[in-house]
Formats: sequence, structure tokens, C-alpha cells
Amino acid sequence: MSQPSILWIDDEIDLLKPHWLFLEEKGYVVTPYHDGIAALEWLSKNTCDLVFLDENMPGISGLMLIEKIHWIKKGLPIVMVTNNSEEHIMNEAIGASITDYLIKPVLPQQMLLALKKHLDTKKLVQAHQSQVFHGKYQQLADQMPQLKDHQQWSVWYLSLIELECNLDEHSDQTLSELLAQLKKQANRFFGDFLSDQYPLWLAQESSPLRTDLVLRNEVLPHLSQPTILLVLDNLRYDHWISLEQLCAAWYEKSEETVVWSTLPTATAYARNALCAGLVPHLIAKNHPDLWLNEWETSGKNLAEAELISRLIHDMGLSTKWSYHKVQNQKQGLSLVQKIPQWAKQDLTVVIYNTLDKIAHAKTDNDLAKELIVDDRSYRALLRTWFTHSPLSKIIEVSARHGIKLMITTDHGSIQVGHPIHLKSDKNINANLRYKVGKSIKAHPKEALNIQEPEKFGLPPLGPNHQYIIAKNDGFFTYPQQEHEHIQHYKHTYQHGGMTLEEVLVPFAVLMPKSIN
Repeated sequence: MSQPSILWIDDEIDLLKPHWLFLEEKGYVVTPYHDGIAALEWLSKNTCDLVFLDENMPGISGLMLIEKIHWIKKGLPIVMVTNNSEEHIMNEAIGASITDYLIKPVLPQQMLLALKKHLDTKKLVQAHQSQVFHGKYQQLADQMPQLKDHQQWSVWYLSLIELECNLDEHSDQTLSELLAQLKKQANRFFGDFLSDQYPLWLAQESSPLRTDLVLRNEVLPHLSQPTILLVLDNLRYDHWISLEQLCAAWYEKSEETVVWSTLPTATAYARNALCAGLVPHLIAKNHPDLWLNEWETSGKNLAEAELISRLIHDMGLSTKWSYHKVQNQKQGLSLVQKIPQWAKQDLTVVIYNTLDKIAHAKTDNDLAKELIVDDRSYRALLRTWFTHSPLSKIIEVSARHGIKLMITTDHGSIQVGHPIHLKSDKNINANLRYKVGKSIKAHPKEALNIQEPEKFGLPPLGPNHQYIIAKNDGFFTYPQQEHEHIQHYKHTYQHGGMTLEEVLVPFAVLMPKSIN
């Protein structure tokens, strides 16, 4: 590995010889020059990693040299080292895109610190990050087999994805792969845990916060000021961690908790459960006119507003509220104009479907396949989309009107990889992560076979009919054209199953900041 090279331009360079000799002892190659013209000629024929530059020199000044240096070597870091402390000189230098500004007299250690700061930061940060990562990774790996209840799983998963998101700023593929393997191993434990515990939660009071309890317990009783419930379809928890940072200019988080999505983690079940405040079995039982089974062709989420209205009525509330669904950019932009009205009512429910469309675009859209390679690139794309989306404007304007914001989702998604071979009759639904049909069955290590739907909060289907829900990263395939099916869907993002990424989702309460 070559030694870092420094070009030092100062008309009093001889007086600074102890400094550059000190730096040479630390492993840097220093090329000293008295005047700027000679230094520019050297730079046009040679390379260096950083320039130390005096401002007040005879002939050509340091400020004039900055532009010429950048013309020869665009992006080359320049640290101005001068005894000129006048503010307008500092402003001009900073405006000319210098990297740093040091005022003489300077100690050799200050020069060394500047070099480490601007040349070695990435390497030093990665070394520290790697050390911290391995410590936290080992802690998570040791804890995983000991997880016994939903609180422990929630805390453990949040620690895992926070560590994963922190790695986004660093390009160490090895660390990312280690974490991906740990998550895959955790999902094997999690699938068995959820299979055992989910029916118990529905039969007793001791339960985590589920999707069907969010509106009933966390939203409607807490409308002391105008509030927006923003339901971002298919918002994984790692996506929320990424997007939360982008909301920080307008909102401050006051509360956050983990929500456990109802099973299966598909929109027709989980979103209707969210809106109705009931598990799917009770929706079908209490509101048979609003529930459609798997084989009916009409849209299965067309009654969301009516389900919310009936829940508000059943709770004996007189909430002033409205409901909006965003399917495209035009619809999102149109909502911005309605925000002043939202500030005059108790609750505004906004269902935003773009995130789910991005996830499913990877299945059939070639550009999306190039952009979304893995979870890291998925998060990066969502951040870019959000920054330029109508949703960002909706959140900003809502904050300016002093509206409280609650953000949640109906389910998450997972990148599937392992085909689950399935034999069934023709009357079966299309979802890749759960199946509903007659005489269907999968290996218990690969899927949950539900023969008593009511115990899992699901509507009964009839004789010999059952639900099966995929565990791990599996997706269901059929003997007919199986190879083509696997090639088409492998590594796409799907939901409906029972993994950490699909089930554990966020609920956050954000309070508006004072914005001028």
C-alpha cells in the first residue's frame, strides 16, 4: 500500500520543516514548495492526496490557487493553513470548497489530526464499526436461541435491524452477509415460535400489540389534537428506520412500539384487520356484507372506510374524520391542498400504497430488478423516492399546520429465495407466501398448516379446506412449469408469510416541530 502524499505550499515552508519531518515520520510523503506557480507545475505532472496551502503569499495568493488546483485536480482536498484569521478570508476560502481551515501557529499534531480526519476517516470508522459490529453480532447470536416471548423477540429484532441499517453507510459486504445469515437463522426459530403462540394470543388477554388492535387501542382513544394516521402499505421496520431520519426536519418522535401483523401478512387480511379493529374471522362474522373470501374476484380492500366507520360507531365515539387512499403521484399531490381541512377534524386516515408497488415492481419490471438487488439497495431506493415524493410534502405541510402524525402499516415483506413444492387442486389462490385451498399441505418446517382457522383468527373455509402460511424465505411453486416459476419469482419481495420482516412492523407517534 503506497504512502499518502501531501503537497505543502507556503512561502515560509523552511520554518515549517519540523512539521513536515514529523509527518514523514508518521508515514506521509511531503512535497514542500515555496511558491504557488512551481507547485501548480508539479501538480500537473504528479499526484497527491491532499494539499496544505498558505493564504498570504507573494505573487499568487492562496485563494487564487484554490481555483487553479481544483481545475488541475478536481475534488482534491485542500486544507488552508494560514495566520490570517479575518472572517471574510475564511468565508471566501470555505466558499471556494476548501476541506478545512487551520490558523497558525499550528502544532505538528494538529496537522496530523487534519490528515487523519480527511484521509483516514473512512478507514478508521470502518475499523471501529467492524469491532463494534462483531461485539453486537455475537451478543445477538447468543441471545437468539433463548428468546421466549414476544417482548424479547421485539427487542431482539429492533437491535438486529438497527445494526443492519448502520451498516448501510459502510461497504463491508462480509458484515452484511453475516447479518443476513443470522436473520435467516432467526426466522427458523421465529416461525416455530409464532406457530405456537399466535393462537394463544387470540384466546387470552396477554398479547402483543397486533394490527387489529392499533386503531382500537392506540389511535381512536388518543385524539386530543388533530391527527393523521398514515398507513404506509408494506412498510418494513428497517424502512421506517431509514425514513424516520427524513421526517426529523418537521416532526419529533414521541412514541414508538412494535406491532405484530395479523396472519397471513397479506393486505386483504392485515389491512382489513387494521381498519375493522377485528381479526379476519370476526370481520367475516360481524360484517359478512363487507368480507370477501379468497375466490371472489372483487377488490378485497374496498370497504376500509366503512369498516373504520363501523368501528368508531361501535366504540360509541363521535369522531370527526375522513379517509383517503393514494395509488399514484397525482392523488398524493391532490391531498396537500386538503391539509388545512384536516387541521379542523379529529382524525384523517391516509392509506399510501406506493411502497407496496415498489416492492412488487421487482417481480416484473427490469429497471426495478436492477435497482433493488438486496435489502440495502431497497432501503436506498425508498429514501430517494421519499425525498422527492408527494408524501414528503404531505408530512411537511401537516407539520406546519400542527397536526399530530401516527405512522404504521399492515405488514412487511421478505425477499424470497427457497421454493416450497406444493401439490394441490386447481382452486387455489395466487399469493406466493400463503395458500388457501382444498387438500393442500406443506412440510411443517417450511410452512404452517392451519386446519382450524378460527384458532388463528381466520374465517372457516369448508370441509377439507385449509390455510398454509410460508415460513422462512420460502415461496410456493407447482409441478406445472416449475422451473419457469422459480426463475421468475426467486429473489423478489413478497408478503403473506410469517417472518420477522413481514410480521414485526412499526407504530410511531410524531409531534410537529415549530417550523418558521
